[in-house]
Amino acid sequence: MSTIDFRIRLAGDDDIDACVAVCAANYPGDILLHEIEEYRGFLAEKPYAPSPYFVVEIDGAVVACGGVAIDGEAAHLCWGLVHPDWHGRGLGTALVNHRLNWSKSQPGLKAVELYTSQRQCTFYERFGFETTKVTKDGLGPDFDRYDMTLSL
Repeated sequence: MSTIDFRIRLAGDDDIDACVAVCAANYPGDILLHEIEEYRGFLAEKPYAPSPYFVVEIDGAVVACGGVAIDGEAAHLCWGLVHPDWHGRGLGTALVNHRLNWSKSQPGLKAVELYTSQRQCTFYERFGFETTKVTKDGLGPDFDRYDMTLSL
């Protein structure tokens, strides 16, 4: 297996369109149509700030993105996305590890939480996340919501 040369950096306002394109590329398999515009609003409003939102670049192109938000003693992984052309190549793993390492470096945090669908929950289980709640159709039709947590 060849090594992919990529860079993880903080996202800027000029990355919004590229990140939305990554999100839209995951429709319809992993993203619902209404989530694309919700995601654009999320990036523009920055509710995660001052916590970071990261992008993964290959040859200057954004191919993945994901952030962290802090709420009390928990970090929340938010909007982790990899362009489908790059699925299965370790970029999602690198991005999760980057966000987990950032979270572990923050004083006072006791857990990392996230929610995802049944399509991605096994991916997060590989990092030690455990499902704490499942809500049938909680994200939309045929998209069950899996609330997951990892103790730090």
